[in-house]
Amino acid sequence: MELKDDYGKIEQLFSVKDQVILITGAGGLAEMYAYGFAKNGAIIVLASKTLAKAEAVCSRLKEAGCPCMALEMQIEKKEQVKKAVQIILDTYGKIDICIHTAAMCVRHNTLEDNEDLFRKHIDVNMIGSLNVNRIVGNVMAKAGKGRIININTMSCYTVNTPDGFSYGVTKAALKQITKWFSVAYAKKGVTVNGIAPVWIDTPMMACRSKDYWDHCVDQVPMGRVAVPEDYLGIALYMASEAGRYMTGQTIFVDGGWQVNRTFRFDENEA
Repeated sequence: MELKDDYGKIEQLFSVKDQVILITGAGGLAEMYAYGFAKNGAIIVLASKTLAKAEAVCSRLKEAGCPCMALEMQIEKKEQVKKAVQIILDTYGKIDICIHTAAMCVRHNTLEDNEDLFRKHIDVNMIGSLNVNRIVGNVMAKAGKGRIININTMSCYTVNTPDGFSYGVTKAALKQITKWFSVAYAKKGVTVNGIAPVWIDTPMMACRSKDYWDHCVDQVPMGRVAVPEDYLGIALYMASEAGRYMTGQTIFVDGGWQVNRTFRFDENEA
């Protein structure tokens, strides 16, 4: 096998320089991805249902000399997704990477009648994800290249908390959406993968009690919950040439939580 002179060099393998990246949402993870990819030379587009949040992040990026655009977009509204995508194409001519963080998470008792709330989660987390993956993915497929990264959750694999039914069930659907689109786009130069975090110290989780957080930490072998920056490296891998042969996967980044089934006992007892 004859290797090119620059083959395997980190600066080439993981490069996202001059790549146009669409990030849905503008919360804790989305903001971190915006900063992280911008620092590596990417052109950032933040699309959020709350335009003011996206504009605030973009303003800070522009002050640091990083190109950024803020757009209003409710992912469950197909025409809004199409409109936002067209604005990006009119401005930059392409979308190289999409990190889909936007989601709905409203907790409720599993056994109570919450059909209306469940349908809202379906609209955002399932229909919205379908819109993003299909509309953005088709643009990438037409160009013959692209990376889609769907931000998921530990709850797509297991029952995490008793009040997370609608979120967990619809995120489990996102894991399947990731698989189906990965196969559909496999020969079109587009990869589709997911990242499944555990508990992250973000504003969305700030309302949880100290007791809740203490129990979370107890379940993670590394002895701490995650912070947004823990999820930058895996995204750079999935978004770059380094991840070109991986598709259809939803990867845990969890401090060992998934493999941990240990329990405490008296090791001195015979």
